Amino acid sequence: MSYWLKQPLQKNNLNSCDMSENWEVIYSTNQLYEAEMAKDVMIDNGIECVLMNKQDSTYRFGEIEVCVPRQEVLRAKQLILEFNGE
Repeated sequence: MSYWLKQPLQKNNLNSCDMSENWEVIYSTNQLYEAEMAKDVMIDNGIECVLMNKQDSTYRFGEIEVCVPRQEVLRAKQLILEFNGE
């Protein structure tokens, strides 16, 4: 079950990185499960996170971006490195 289905939406929640200059992409993949796993790592560590799915709905090409607030970018990128085993 995705995070958005578990958590009630609040007025200030954004669901697109393009909606605000305060969000940055920290991870990009073409596999939804990898993006969901990265998002779960962020949420488990107290970092607000949204997915921006830019994949074509028919052919499934394109990227899924994991976005976090700009002030959390350094910490989030470190968590991504740990997540990837680097």
